[in-house]
Amino acid sequence: MTKKIFQSFIMLIGFLILAAASPQGAKGAQQSVFDPDMNWLIIAYDGTTGILLDVFEPGSDDTLGDADVAIDGCPSLPCQLVTGSVDDWSLSYNPQEKKVIVLYSAEGYITLVTKIISSLEPVLSVSPPSIAFGDTDVGTSKQETITVSNIGSSAVTGLSIDGPQTPFSMYSSCPDALEPDNSCQINVSFAPVDVGSFNGQVTISSSDTGTKTVGLTGNGIYSGLPADLLITRILRPSMIGKGRAFPMRVTIKNQGAGDASSCTIKLYMSKDKVIDSGDELFYTGSVPALASGVEYERSLTGRVYHVYTHQSYYILVHIDADDDVPESDENNNIRFTTTYVY
Repeated sequence: MTKKIFQSFIMLIGFLILAAASPQGAKGAQQSVFDPDMNWLIIAYDGTTGILLDVFEPGSDDTLGDADVAIDGCPSLPCQLVTGSVDDWSLSYNPQEKKVIVLYSAEGYITLVTKIISSLEPVLSVSPPSIAFGDTDVGTSKQETITVSNIGSSAVTGLSIDGPQTPFSMYSSCPDALEPDNSCQINVSFAPVDVGSFNGQVTISSSDTGTKTVGLTGNGIYSGLPADLLITRILRPSMIGKGRAFPMRVTIKNQGAGDASSCTIKLYMSKDKVIDSGDELFYTGSVPALASGVEYERSLTGRVYHVYTHQSYYILVHIDADDDVPESDENNNIRFTTTYVY
C-alpha cells in the first residue's frame, strides 16, 4: 500500500515538473490539478535534483514571478536548493506575509505543502484604532499621528479622509490611491480653548475597503491656579438723558487663586437682564492684568441713543467679554443695575 502511494506521489510531481516547463503547461497544471478558485500557491519542486521550478497563482495565466515572491535562500526563481538541508521554506507574498511549508525526507521527496491564505485584494490598515490625548492645558495643544497602510495586494483607490470638529484638527498626507505596501500619515491635534471633555473622530474611507474610524478623546484643563474675575460694584446716575454723556464707575476684583491677564469690559443698555442683539452697546474698554485678590476701579463715560425716553432700562456690565482669561468660574462675569432714561 505504501509503495502505491509513493508511486502516485512521484507521478504527481512529475506532472507538475512537466507543466512548469512552459507557460501553457503551467496554466494547464493549475486548472487540472488544483481548483482555480482555491487560494493556493503551487510549488513545482523536483525533490531529486533539488530545483524549485516556479510559484504561481491558480486561476491566472501569469506566474507570480520574482517581483512578487521572496523565498528564504532563494533570491530568484528557479533556484538550486540543497536536498534535505532544511525543514521548511518561508514564502512572503508581498506585502502580507504568507507561508508555504515544504516538508521532505532525507531523500528529497515532498511530503506536504501547506495551504496559504493569499489576498489579491486591497486591505486597508489604520493604526492606532483610537487616540486619547488626555489632560491638556487650555491654550496649548498636543499632536498624534495616524498611520494608514495598504497591506493588501492591489491598490486602495478613492481614499478619503474626513476630519474632526474643533478643538480637534488634522492634516493628511494621504493620496487618493495607495499602492500595496505603502502607507501615509494623518497628523491630528487637540487644542482646547475651554475646560471640559471632548470627543471626535477621523473617518478613513475608500472605494475598495469601506470605512474605518479612529476615535479621539481629550480633556481641557487648567493645570495652574485659575483666576476668577467678578464685578463687585457699579456706580451710575439714577436718571440719564438720551444722547447725553453720563459718568459711571465699575469695580472689578480677581477673587481667584491665580493671576488674570488683561481683558475687555463692555456695557450695554437693555430692556432685560440678558445680553442679545437688541441691546445697545455703549462702551468698550480694557482692564489691566490683575493679580490674585486685587481690585480695580474703572471710571468711564457713557452715552446712549437707541432708547425710548421716559422708560427704565437695565445697564449690563460684562467683564472679560471676549473670554481672554481662563477662569475657575465663567458664569459670574455679568452684573446689572437699573436707570431711568428721560
